[in-house]
Amino acid sequence: MRLVRYSEAGSAHLGALLEEDQLVIDLQGAAADYLRDEGDPKALQEARLRLPSSTARFLAGGDRSLSLAQAAVDYALKNREDSGRAYLRPRAQVRLEVPLQPPLIVCGGGNFWGHLRESGRERPEHVEFFLKSSATVIGPEDTIPFQPWISRKLDYEAELGVVIGKRGHRIPRERALEHVFGYTVVNDLAIRDRQLVRWDHGSFQVKYGNGKVFDNNLVLGPAIVSSDIVRDPTNLSIRCWVDEQPRQDSNTREYIWGVAEVIEYYSSMMTLEPGFLICPGTPGGCAVGSDPDCGGRSSHAAPGSEYLLPGQVVTVEIGGIGRISNRLQISAGID
Repeated sequence: MRLVRYSEAGSAHLGALLEEDQLVIDLQGAAADYLRDEGDPKALQEARLRLPSSTARFLAGGDRSLSLAQAAVDYALKNREDSGRAYLRPRAQVRLEVPLQPPLIVCGGGNFWGHLRESGRERPEHVEFFLKSSATVIGPEDTIPFQPWISRKLDYEAELGVVIGKRGHRIPRERALEHVFGYTVVNDLAIRDRQLVRWDHGSFQVKYGNGKVFDNNLVLGPAIVSSDIVRDPTNLSIRCWVDEQPRQDSNTREYIWGVAEVIEYYSSMMTLEPGFLICPGTPGGCAVGSDPDCGGRSSHAAPGSEYLLPGQVVTVEIGGIGRISNRLQISAGID
């Protein structure tokens, strides 16, 4: 299933993408009619309970909610020719919202050799991480706010997003993927001149809070592709373009710690809940790599010339999952 959230007539709904992402199914509407046909006297109430507009609440419903969602897809397709049962919408006629508003986001750092090399960093001793809230998330059709007072060195980071579907604590890596509902595309922006601070002896201190945790800086979408479709997260291409110019080109097989390993590590410290989002890290090719003032070691571009500017479009693509493209727009500040 390619799970989405979409807005129509001012309301948000849970949906599923079909037919090369050109159609959106109204899951709640299809589920209600399916349950009525099955003789459920409280069909609408059950559909609203099991298929709410909140993806995290939907995932917390477990197998019963997932089964109803799949039944709704099958029912919608079976009745697609019935003009009285309008469950399918052309994607162009609805707005795709952020597919998940995560209760918690766990982000990794220093997890690709290419990104470590371009940043002049050694391999971390353990998996790195920092936490972000749902206030940082924006959707696939949103603009990225460019706030001049903080964004002098705004950088892109193409990442795989891992969506937890099953609660777990101290999860062994051999069982880790059983706790994953699916995967999505992420662009986790960074303010490098706040994140990387030069010490007197010339090395840099990494301050994840200062440079990574701010509102409206993590783009998520367009869909969450369930793990029955993406069975192997260890061989997915990760690419990024800025105004169609290639910037990042890598693969999840280049992770230092893979998806199963980071789930094992994070769950050793905290209980992972349905709807949590894990972002294991970004590959090399970030703008910071060509900026010696922030520790960059690459020389493929003029120093600092690749940072993001208003009007530019950033595109991130994960193989088999999807693509997001977002334009940067001047913002007066955080509301």
